[in-house]
Amino acid sequence: MKCTFCGGDVDAQMTRCPFCGKENPAGLAFQEQVEAKKKRNRELPRFILKLEEKEIKRKLLTRINIALVVLNVILLVGSFGLYLLSDIKTERVPKSGSIAEQFENEFYYNEEYRSGFYHADELVEYIVDFMERFENGEEVKDYRLESIVEGTNRVVSDLLKADPKPDSAKQQRIEEIIRGFYQGYLGFTEEEMAPFGPDENGEKSTYLKQEEIDKLVGLMRQKMGEMKQ
Repeated sequence: MKCTFCGGDVDAQMTRCPFCGKENPAGLAFQEQVEAKKKRNRELPRFILKLEEKEIKRKLLTRINIALVVLNVILLVGSFGLYLLSDIKTERVPKSGSIAEQFENEFYYNEEYRSGFYHADELVEYIVDFMERFENGEEVKDYRLESIVEGTNRVVSDLLKADPKPDSAKQQRIEEIIRGFYQGYLGFTEEEMAPFGPDENGEKSTYLKQEEIDKLVGLMRQKMGEMKQ
């Protein structure tokens, strides 16, 4: 290109004319572009580092959140496991002379009765376990009371459905278990025993609605409270 001042030949990238020494506008503009690129290149690593730092922080926070969620799940499962282990039915021996021991000896260890008939032996286990816990002042959870209610209903249903019918001695023995616990121990009235009796057709389904179970459990809680007073 020609110098705008002296007309000499000047490289477009030169900042001054080599003949007259005047500044070359095209060369100055080119030099500014070069310097701008150099500046951007110097700042690029810092910019990239900032981006990487944000990404590293994001990934770190994500991993921390995942770890916290996993830890909470482990703690929840562990707590539930400990809860189950703490309440697992163990071999419990009723105190000597206690009502639970008397009930167990009468209805569970009596060889004449204990034949596994009509799930009655299982019901006796539930009742003895309840009595032993209650007499020791331990917490009795609702599911234990529900097991007794459902077990009673199952035994009564089996008695009514049995074919051939059980002999009167065994039937009387089973009735003694039920009445001995609910009326003799808890203090149920005859009217309160009605849910365990046969329906108007003289039959009894093993199915109890949840509201009926809840009502009976609530009644048992009420009787337990009265016994403590």
